[in-house]
Amino acid sequence: MDEEGHVRVADYGLAVGGLWDDKRTTGVAGTTGFMAPEVVNNDFYQFEPDWFSLGVITYILATKHMPFNNMTFDEYRREVNFSHPDYPPDMDPDLEDFIEGLLCKYPEERLGISEDIRSHIFMESIDWEELEEGKASPPFQLDRYRDMEIDDRLSPSAIMPKPSKNPEEEIYLSKFTYINSMWARMQICIRQ
Repeated sequence: MDEEGHVRVADYGLAVGGLWDDKRTTGVAGTTGFMAPEVVNNDFYQFEPDWFSLGVITYILATKHMPFNNMTFDEYRREVNFSHPDYPPDMDPDLEDFIEGLLCKYPEERLGISEDIRSHIFMESIDWEELEEGKASPPFQLDRYRDMEIDDRLSPSAIMPKPSKNPEEEIYLSKFTYINSMWARMQICIRQ
């Protein structure tokens, strides 16, 4: 998010790179809870899994939950292939349809592949040209931080997060699929 409140989304291609033109790949890559059926099934794919992952992210933002909850890879593969996420009864039907389109099990029918997401009814209020030019007003402003000066002399200990003393927070941390080794060492040092 920039200082004006505009969000930028990037896909760094860290899981699979070099997919240009008509190149396709196969193989399991990425974070389990965000993998599309074609990835876990070891089928060929190109950009289709990115739209599925956007569906997962949108579902999480809308519900505060993962759409597929099983933790082992085999359980996830079964669930992502044969189950559908539950939606809150009060969810906007257009949002639910948008997410369902992104989480479509069949890559060729997935929203973003079969149809431009810009034409979906959930997106109809967006002026895409204005948005892309940075002229659209963000939903909220970051005024209180705009003129803030950051002292680059802050010590690392002043800005590093403190380890959790709350057992409930520890449970959440234990569910990460990857924890940076530097972070893990820092946690051990701080606890001693």
